[in-house]
Amino acid sequence: MTMTDLMSGGQTSGRATRGRTPIYRILLAGDPLDVTVQDCTISTGENMHDTVSMTVTSNTRTNTEGLLEQPISFLYGTAPHTEVFCGYITEVAEQQNDSGVLTWVMGIVGPTKQMQSGVPRFWVNRTIPSAVETLSAISYLGFTGHAHTHLWPALAQTESSDWQMATSLATRLGWSVFNRYGVVMLQDPLQLFIEQGSVATLISENYTLAKSTLAEERSLLEFEPTEAAESSSAQRGHKVAYFNDATIQVAMQKGEHSDYRFLTDFVIRNAQEAEVYVNSKDSDSSHWAQSAKARIMGNAALFPGMCVEILTTQRNYFPGKFNGRWFVRGVQHKMDRQDFQSNLILARPEGKMQVSQAAYTPFWQSLTRPRPTLSLTQTMSLPTPMSTVGLTPLPRITDVPVTDAGVWYSSWNNSNVRSVA
Repeated sequence: MTMTDLMSGGQTSGRATRGRTPIYRILLAGDPLDVTVQDCTISTGENMHDTVSMTVTSNTRTNTEGLLEQPISFLYGTAPHTEVFCGYITEVAEQQNDSGVLTWVMGIVGPTKQMQSGVPRFWVNRTIPSAVETLSAISYLGFTGHAHTHLWPALAQTESSDWQMATSLATRLGWSVFNRYGVVMLQDPLQLFIEQGSVATLISENYTLAKSTLAEERSLLEFEPTEAAESSSAQRGHKVAYFNDATIQVAMQKGEHSDYRFLTDFVIRNAQEAEVYVNSKDSDSSHWAQSAKARIMGNAALFPGMCVEILTTQRNYFPGKFNGRWFVRGVQHKMDRQDFQSNLILARPEGKMQVSQAAYTPFWQSLTRPRPTLSLTQTMSLPTPMSTVGLTPLPRITDVPVTDAGVWYSSWNNSNVRSVA
C-alpha cells in the first residue's frame, strides 16, 4: 500500500478548525511571511522525503519572486499536539485571482532535500549504519538508528544521490529510513514493532465501548485492513545462490514458507551476505502479511516509525481479528479552514505476534539526549569556525566548502563524522 493508495477514496470530516487552517508562525529564511493559509497537505513516510503542498494568499505581496529554494518553517496542528516543519520551497505556482489578492501554491520538501545531490564515494569494511550516518552528516543532518554489525567489504556510490544511496543501503537489510526533526533514522521496522510501545490507542465508533465515552482524540473514523495469503507472491520466502570457492551454495529465508523465489538483484560474495539478504524480508514492512489504511481526527504528533493500538469491530471481519498493535509506515495530514484529518498507512507481520507492552518513549529520550532541533546556518567559509544560529559554535575539524546562508542544520549533526566523508 502506497501514499497514492492512502489518498484515494472519499474524505470524511475531521477535527473542526473553526475557520482557520492550523498553520502558524510561517518564517521564510527566518523572517515572518505575511500570508493566509487556505489549505495544506503534509505527507511523510518511510524511505521518502517529507513533502508539503500549501495554498496561501497574501494582501501585501504582488509577486512570488525570491521564494524558490528559500528555507521555510512553520508550526502545524492543534493543541496540545503542535509540531514544527522545516524545509525548502521547491515549487511555486501562482493562481489567477480576480479579487486582486495574490494566491499561490507552494511545494515544499523537508530538510533531507540537501541529500538529493551526491558525489561518487567508496567505502571499505563499513557497516551500513556507519555509511548512512556519514551521508546524513554531510548534509548537516543528525542520525540515529539500530545497530547492524555486518562489515561490507565494499560499498560504492556512483550516480545515486545521497538519499538514494541511503535508502538503497537500507533495502539490503529490509530496514527503513525515516526522518524527524532533521534526524535521519535508519531503523528495523520489525524491532520497532516488537519493542517500542504504542504512542496512541485509536478506537472505532463501532467498538463495544459506549459511543458517548469515546474521546475525539482517540476516534478512528475509517479503518480498512487487508491480509495477504501465505501463497501470494509477496509472501513467498527468499532464497539466494552464491559461490563457496567453486561450489554453488543456496541460502533460504528462515521460517515456514509455502514457496520461495530467488533474489537476482545483488552480487553476493559469501554466506554472511547471503544470510543478510534472505532474512531482510522479515524486517521489510512492505512485505508484512497485514496492511491497512486508516483515517483519524487530525493529530500532528503521529509520525512514520511509530506504533498505534487499534480497537475496532467490523461486520465484514471476524470480531477483533485486526485489533492490536500496528506499525505506522506513512502519515498524511490534510487541513483547511473547515477540518483537519490525518490518514495513516499501517502494517504488521501478523496479529498474534508477542510485543512489548512498555510505554512509548521518544527516540531522543531513549538515547538520553536533548530533543533535536533545526537551525539556519550562517555563511560558512574556510578561514572561520563553523557556527549556527542558536547553537554553540563548533570548531572546524577539517576544511569545509563555502556554504550559503539558509541551510537547515541539526543540533544532532556530528562534525567528526562529517569530516571523514
